[in-house]
Amino acid sequence: MVTEVQLVAFVESFEHKVARLADHAERLSERIKDLEEENKRLTRVNREQEKLVKQLQKKQSSAQPHFPNSKDFGKIVINNLADTAASAEFKKRLDEYIREIERCIEHLSNMS
Repeated sequence: MVTEVQLVAFVESFEHKVARLADHAERLSERIKDLEEENKRLTRVNREQEKLVKQLQKKQSSAQPHFPNSKDFGKIVINNLADTAASAEFKKRLDEYIREIERCIEHLSNMS
């Protein structure tokens, strides 16, 4: 048979465990709230980044001149190299394209 002292000790132990569980549940609730707020913030940042990527893609596609087919490109290079002014312009445009590609690569590298 269980004595009154043992029963009191058991109830006190049970109350102590319930209090610890309630404290733990409160801490977990606060952590969940913090994580939900962080998730909302990151979702907003992600949406902003996606908008920026779309804007950059539109800018890139609208800024790119249309080149003829690659099989004709060699002919254009040969014709342009004959004229020194055209050659200088071609080199300048080629350098601009290379810089733009490097900026795009750098931007994409920063996103990951």
